[in-house]
Amino acid sequence: MYGAYLTMASPYINKNLDKNSDLFAKQHARKTNTPDLLSILKLEIGNSGNKVPTLKFLSQLLQISPATLKRKLKEYNLTYIELKNMIRFEKAQVLLSTSDKKLASISLELGFNDTSNFIKSFKLWSGTTPGRYRQLNQELKSKHSRC
Repeated sequence: MYGAYLTMASPYINKNLDKNSDLFAKQHARKTNTPDLLSILKLEIGNSGNKVPTLKFLSQLLQISPATLKRKLKEYNLTYIELKNMIRFEKAQVLLSTSDKKLASISLELGFNDTSNFIKSFKLWSGTTPGRYRQLNQELKSKHSRC
């Protein structure tokens, strides 16, 4: 489902983002109906750690009703769950390709209750298991370093 994202790392995962720019983006998105709304949601969900924020929490943060947030997401042909899963997938790709963390640790960091749910979800999103994804990524890095 999210195979198109396989090779893309999310710029929103970077935890060193400037807090002032985050605040500006949030204020701007509240005032306008622009793609910045998705940026804010990606930042909030992506930087939330192992406790993924609820739709209700995000709508309160943006000072809009949950129904309005759902409607705005629908304008992008997304549901909250689809957006949440897309962000989880992007973050999983980054963690699998840049760290040696165990799958159990990654699954907890992404908010999964157990590793098997993470593995099933990752396979659904990408068509491969997290372990195989990591292996392929390491092989690619190895080939590039030899060149």
